[in-house]
Amino acid sequence: MDDQTDETGRDVRLLIRRQGTAALGTLSANPNIGGEGWPYTSLVEIAADHDGAPLLLISTLAEHTNNIASDSRVSLLVSASTDAAPDPLAQSRVTLFGHARPSSVAAHRTRFLARHPEAAEYADFADFSFYRMEVMRAHLVAGFGRIHWVDGSQVILPADIADTISTAGQGIMEHMNTEHGDAVSGYATRQLDRPPGDWRLTGCDPDGLDLKESHRSEYARLDFEHIATTPGEMRAALVKLAQAALNPSN
Repeated sequence: MDDQTDETGRDVRLLIRRQGTAALGTLSANPNIGGEGWPYTSLVEIAADHDGAPLLLISTLAEHTNNIASDSRVSLLVSASTDAAPDPLAQSRVTLFGHARPSSVAAHRTRFLARHPEAAEYADFADFSFYRMEVMRAHLVAGFGRIHWVDGSQVILPADIADTISTAGQGIMEHMNTEHGDAVSGYATRQLDRPPGDWRLTGCDPDGLDLKESHRSEYARLDFEHIATTPGEMRAALVKLAQAALNPSN
């Protein structure tokens, strides 16, 4: 894999990690709309697994879940556009293609609820289940002249890297939140220009950190300069970010 492919695959992965919602495309299994197989698009909340794969929490009462039960092929449009963007079509977006599979993996639940804590109110309802998307291909539009087809293997990180960081991450986050709250606050206020508050680390992965402000439920994402493939590399990245946050003039 060359450097350009690495960079493009990471661009896709970071876009998935930063966004909390996406447009989910499924193939309709409902014969009442003129026959099966019509494209059906809906708005869903997403989170990213440690390896970058999208995670969903959806109900069997929803049309898209019934569609997936009939045909697991899905697409997911993830966009960086916001209401404040002067030109939404100038913002980066990616369309993912793959299969949505039900998941009972505890880490998927933990990861999703860390990104969307309000979902804990209904996550255990009998009709709700977690799903993980197996990404086969991605179509990235990242600006003028930056349009790429990317293989799923270039987007999703190897399992050994993701698992290593997943295993070490909880302890690292607890240590940072308990012992280095000033650095965590600096990540949000000095490096991401967010308002002061009770900022906490709620997620970490090989690409960076998820932060939440406890009282406003405000979310922020801080990416590492480079992928962290070991706990040692993650600690080094955290130290570098903390030094930049606490000593911005250096």
